[in-house]
Amino acid sequence: MSDATAPAEETAAPPNEANEPRKRDAPPTVMILGRHHVYALQIAAELSRDLDARVVGVGEEETNPIVQSRYCDRGVVVPPAEEDRAKHAASVLRAIKRFHPDVVLPVGHLTVEVLDEIRDEIPDGVAFRLPSSEALETAFDKGDTAAVAESVGIRTPEEYGRLPTGPDADPQLDASELPYPVFLKAEKEAGRNIVSKVESEDDLWEAYEELRHREEGGDIIVQEYVEGDGHTYAIGLLFDDGTPELEFGQDEVRSIPREGGTGTRVRILRDEELAAKSKALLEALDWNGVALVEYKRAANGEWVLMEINPKFWASYALASRYGYRFASTLVASSLDIPRESFEGSPSETGEMVFPLREVYFSLKHEEESLPRSLASLAWPPARVDIDPRDLRAWVAPGGLATSMGWALNLWRGGDDPF
Repeated sequence: MSDATAPAEETAAPPNEANEPRKRDAPPTVMILGRHHVYALQIAAELSRDLDARVVGVGEEETNPIVQSRYCDRGVVVPPAEEDRAKHAASVLRAIKRFHPDVVLPVGHLTVEVLDEIRDEIPDGVAFRLPSSEALETAFDKGDTAAVAESVGIRTPEEYGRLPTGPDADPQLDASELPYPVFLKAEKEAGRNIVSKVESEDDLWEAYEELRHREEGGDIIVQEYVEGDGHTYAIGLLFDDGTPELEFGQDEVRSIPREGGTGTRVRILRDEELAAKSKALLEALDWNGVALVEYKRAANGEWVLMEINPKFWASYALASRYGYRFASTLVASSLDIPRESFEGSPSETGEMVFPLREVYFSLKHEEESLPRSLASLAWPPARVDIDPRDLRAWVAPGGLATSMGWALNLWRGGDDPF
């Protein structure tokens, strides 16, 4: 980690103080919009090792993991987005203009949204890779995503109805006729995990009252609950203006919340059919950048789309550590840097556990079993997501506290730090 942490407004000389184009053989400067997201640490480590990149980490507090990371050459603190979104966006833009990085990488849903909002004001010579605003809006809207998926032959959960969320909402739905269990999901969830599995009519209205106060600008969708095998399957893709550049598959064997959320045991998945479906979906959106396309597998074996996650995903450490270097590939491709130093033969098998998430979730929920959680982490043997070489970022208040507080925050509908 650098010795200095600066507010975005500070006028001290940045790494690229002259705002000159990067010399061809010089290491790139990459700005990571990391906020409180723990998985930004893997991205910083990857770029540092693969490309000898100079990393400018942007957080909202000095204790945020990206700011504390040993792989962060300079930390920048901007005002919290949840307190003042406009001020946050303006500060991010000032940081970009001040440091003039070669590439900007957003990490979470909100940082993707903010970069989209300011994209027209980003200086020439600063690269970033985002889909069009229209494609992003489609990805953030579950109904619009389903319409595009169906147009390319991908099955989506059957929708039974919608429940409004405004202060004067008067839901018109005959809940007695629904084929329980059903699944409630916010139309514009955007990483906040506004979902609930519902077993009965009474449970539906209770869940609706709890969820509708968290949704912003959309309905609560009542849809088919896809039981399947309990796993969530996903294909990670990197696109360059509509053309796929890198792919990776994963199987979330165990997740929190259990109905599907963030993986705590994840393994590499190789499935050509699922990869082809995912590419077709993103090609229909003329995608640009990173995305994770997520599915459930129905009892009859059919793939059912859950969502497009239009960003680096929470369990990205699995992909990165087994040779699928999305961040390095994106930066190298954007700057025409040779990839021989990190391109090799990615592993076809591999597994990783995320112990802090799993244990804390178990401790916070009475229906969970801590011994069962520990057993799920211990066997079969797997790599652990924590990087001991960057322990300071993990044990600092913003690292360990963020990790341990994730489950409660996400359960309440907060932004996902993973």
